[in-house]
Amino acid sequence: IVAAIVTFLIALWWDCRRIVNASAAKKSRDTDNGNNKPPSVWSNNYFLGQLVKSFCRTLPIYPFAAVIISFMCLFVITLFEDLHIDTAILNGPIYYCTLYGPL
Repeated sequence: IVAAIVTFLIALWWDCRRIVNASAAKKSRDTDNGNNKPPSVWSNNYFLGQLVKSFCRTLPIYPFAAVIISFMCLFVITLFEDLHIDTAILNGPIYYCTLYGPL
C-alpha cells in the first residue's frame, strides 16, 4: 500500500509540474515582451501545502466514499452474474476501486 501511495504522489507531482510548466511556457510565448526569461511559477512548497490541505478535506469523507464505491460494485457483480460471466475477474478492479478510488 505504501508503494501505491508513493507512486500515486510522484505521478501527481510530475503531472502537476508538467501542466504548470507547459501553461507557463505557453503564456510566456503569448505575452513575450522581449524578456526571454521563462516565468518561475512552480513551487514544491505550494504543491505540498495544497496536498496537505486536500488530504485534510478528503480524510473525513473517505470512509463514506469507499462504502459508496463498494455499493456500486455490487451492481456490477450482479450484472456479471446475470450475464454468466466469471466474477473472479472483478476481484482486482473491485479491490483497487474500493481502496484507491476515493483518492
